[in-house]
Amino acid sequence: MENRSGLAGPNLGFNVLKVYLRFSKRNAMTAFVIAIVSLMFILNLTRQIPTTTIQWKKLGIQSILTGLGVVTRSQTPNDATTTVAPSTTTTLSLELLAITPELKLDHLINASTGAKYPVTINGKYTFENPTLCSSVENLSVLIIVHTAPNNFESRLAIRRTWANDTYYRHLGVSRVLFLLGRVENADLQGKMVAEFKEYRDMLQGNFRDAYRNLTHKGVMGYRWITERCRNAKFILKTDDDIVVNMFKLFTRVLPNFQNKTKQILCNHIYADTMPIIREKESKWYVSENHFRGKNVYPEYCSGFMVLFTNDVIPAIYRAATMTPFFWVDDVYLYGLAPSHVPGIKYNDFRETDHMLDGQKALNCYRNVTENISNKCDYLVTGSRQLQESEDTWLEMKKQFTHDLGTFSSLTQNTSAISAYIDK
Repeated sequence: MENRSGLAGPNLGFNVLKVYLRFSKRNAMTAFVIAIVSLMFILNLTRQIPTTTIQWKKLGIQSILTGLGVVTRSQTPNDATTTVAPSTTTTLSLELLAITPELKLDHLINASTGAKYPVTINGKYTFENPTLCSSVENLSVLIIVHTAPNNFESRLAIRRTWANDTYYRHLGVSRVLFLLGRVENADLQGKMVAEFKEYRDMLQGNFRDAYRNLTHKGVMGYRWITERCRNAKFILKTDDDIVVNMFKLFTRVLPNFQNKTKQILCNHIYADTMPIIREKESKWYVSENHFRGKNVYPEYCSGFMVLFTNDVIPAIYRAATMTPFFWVDDVYLYGLAPSHVPGIKYNDFRETDHMLDGQKALNCYRNVTENISNKCDYLVTGSRQLQESEDTWLEMKKQFTHDLGTFSSLTQNTSAISAYIDK
């Protein structure tokens, strides 16, 4: 028998209403009662319509809701369900609203983890310093460092050397924030908490700190900057095993991006040039289930150092709320997520900007002839030990003072500094 449950109620209701119209001319009260009864009858039958006739098509509704800040109970992982504070940006600009899901990425990435999207989109922080940026006037650069929980010495090296802006305060103001995930070892957690209380420059999220969770860590950084650090002009993301030549950053690099928007500077990996590694024994192995049928990645940045104009961070964070999780963090954080942002521009390092072999870089700096002739013109170098970082930073300072034409105190040579910056 044909199912007419979806039609019987409305048709019957219309017939009753016709009776109502006839009666309306004779007895207004009777007509009113009939109208009420008819309405109740229609609603009762409508409830019986099979729910299968009102199903939504699966067009990424969850991702759209997430992008608008709506979180459903089933979408949020058990260990990351509480936000710590409201965002400082309460409304979305038209530019942010224009960032929409790219549905083809859903099929291409084929996220297979328990969470389809990065868990740190709405996760809670274990500890944070919410005024790290807002308490600073004229903040030039916020340095975001991806660090592993055990790397206490690496963090100390960064604090003592290139992230310590007392060496270059005459050029600009910086702050550093180390990003961490959750650890299960109570002793290690205790040491990290003590370190945080001493320096107040760490952010820990409620996700497991692991190599394949670096994407979660990076999205946490995007979120924190969006909520807490709108006053920094630039965001410098690094790993904890490098040294950045902040003298060159302030005098040679940043002036090129003044008054520009949506800029990224990095070791730019162009589209279709980096192979997707399918060998299972590799650290960067990617299953055939992800990027199926593809042999190369789209464009992205190497993550050892990435510089952003801060205006673009909220847009990338919003894009991350609708970009399915992919564990290769460099590809996700500096490629897939930014690809949603209209008008974003990648700028490439010079070939001589980076030397990730720290010992080679240090040897070059120590060779007086090569150093003085600016052959060691590195913006960023590798470093895996505290002493190596301190020695490299010392050589960077020497080179900078030589470029100014003096080895006298930097703070007493403001005219030479101005001339150096202007050249």
